[in-house]
Amino acid sequence: MLRSTPGRWWRCIGRLSTSRSIASSIGSLKLDEFLYYAAFACCALAGDLQLTSLVRSGYVWVQSFVFLLQISACLLLAFKLFAFQRYTTKQLVFVAVLSLVALLSYYFSRDSLVMLSILFVIAGKGVSLKNLAKIEFVVTICILIIAFVGDATGILESIVMDGRDGVRGIRRSMGFDHPNSLGIALVKICVAAFAIGGSEGLSVGLILSAFSAVMTIVASDSRTALIGLGLLVLLFVVRKAVLNRHLGASIFLGTIIGLAGFSILMSLYFTVYYSASNPTHAYLNELLTGRLKLASWYYGLYPPSLFGQDVSVFPLIYMYGGAKTSHFVVDNAISHLLIQYGYVPCGLMLLGALLLFRKAWKERCICTLVIAFAFAAIHGFSEYYFIRFDFNYFMLAFSYVLYDVPLSEPKCELFLNEIVNISPGPNLSFSAIPHLGLLQKSADNSSRYFIGRDA
Repeated sequence: MLRSTPGRWWRCIGRLSTSRSIASSIGSLKLDEFLYYAAFACCALAGDLQLTSLVRSGYVWVQSFVFLLQISACLLLAFKLFAFQRYTTKQLVFVAVLSLVALLSYYFSRDSLVMLSILFVIAGKGVSLKNLAKIEFVVTICILIIAFVGDATGILESIVMDGRDGVRGIRRSMGFDHPNSLGIALVKICVAAFAIGGSEGLSVGLILSAFSAVMTIVASDSRTALIGLGLLVLLFVVRKAVLNRHLGASIFLGTIIGLAGFSILMSLYFTVYYSASNPTHAYLNELLTGRLKLASWYYGLYPPSLFGQDVSVFPLIYMYGGAKTSHFVVDNAISHLLIQYGYVPCGLMLLGALLLFRKAWKERCICTLVIAFAFAAIHGFSEYYFIRFDFNYFMLAFSYVLYDVPLSEPKCELFLNEIVNISPGPNLSFSAIPHLGLLQKSADNSSRYFIGRDA
C-alpha cells in the first residue's frame, strides 16, 4: 500500500463566527489537501479564461498561461496521488486502469479534459466539496469582473448579435467569447453559492440566481442559462422543503435520478438516430438551435474511436460573421464526450453516473453533491460543460464510488455532523433522525453516533 504521513503544514489562522473564511480554510489544510485545491484553482482559472475572449484576442501569452495552468494541475494531482494517497490492492488496480485511460485519451485526442477529470476523481479522497465550491466561486467572480472591465474599456472584444429571429433584442457577450458563455459563468457562480450554502443557506443562492437571471435576460439572452438557473433553483428549493418536512425524500431522489438518466439516454439517442425528416426531432432541434443536428452530423462524419480523436484536424467553422471560429461545435455533453474523447471515456462517465445514482439510492442520500451532479447531467443536454471538472466538480462523487466512502462521510464535509450522546436501545430508529440523516456508530464503539445533517 502507498502510505501517507502528511502533517499539518499550516495552522488555522482565524475563524469567522458564522462560517469559515477562505483564509482559515487554507490555514488548516494538510499538504495533500492543499495540493488538490491548488490544482483545482489552476483548472478553474484555465477553464474560466477559455470562456472569455482573451484566448482569441491575439494575446499569445494567454494561451501559454492556460496551458501552464493545466500542466500545473496535472503535476500537483500526480504528486498527491503518488506521495500521499494509500490504496487497497483493488483500488490500486482501478487507479492504474483509470490512469492508463487518461493517458490514452490525451494521446489520441490531444486534449487534457478527460485526463484532468480522471486525475481529479482518483485524487479526490478526503476532499471537501465546499472548498471546491468556494474556489470556483471566487475564481469565476474574478473572471467575470475582468471580462466586464475589459468589455467596458474596449480591451476585450465582445460579440454583439441580433436576437433570435431578429425579434428578441441584442445579445452581448460582455467580454466573453459568446453570449452563452456569459450565461454559463453566471450559472457557475449560482451553483457554487448553493453548494456553499447547502440546505440551510439558500438565501444567497436565490438572490444570486435572480440577479443572474436579470443579467442574462438583459445582456446575453441565453435560453440555456435561464433554463439552468430555473432548474437549479427548483431542485434546491424542493430539496429544502423535503428536508424540512421529512417526507417525500425517496420520490424526490427517484425523480432527479430519473431525469438525469433520461437526459443522458436521450443525448445518446439523438446523437445516433436523429432524423431531420422526423417532425418531433426537427421541432426539438429548432428549440435547441440546431444542437441535435450538429451532434448527429459530427457523429456521422467523424465516427467515434475507442479513446478519442484530434478535432483540430476537422474543418474550421466560421461563426457569427467570423467573430468566432471552431473546429468542433457540439454543445450536448454526452455527444461531445463520445465524439471527441471516444467510447471508453464516455463509457466510464456513464458507468460512474450509474454507480453514483445506485449508491445515492441505496443510502437514500439527497446531499448537495448528488443534487448538483444530477443538475449538471440534466443541463448537459444543452451545454457540454457537464464533462468538464472545473464546471462539474460534483464528479468528485465518483471518488466516493471508487473508494467506497459513504456520501454522508463526515470527513468530507458534505454534511454538517453533530456528535451527540444517545443511549443505544430498542427504541432507537432512523425515523427519529432529523433531516434524513445517516446514523453511524462511532469508531470507539461507545454510545456516540454521527448524525449527518446536510450542509
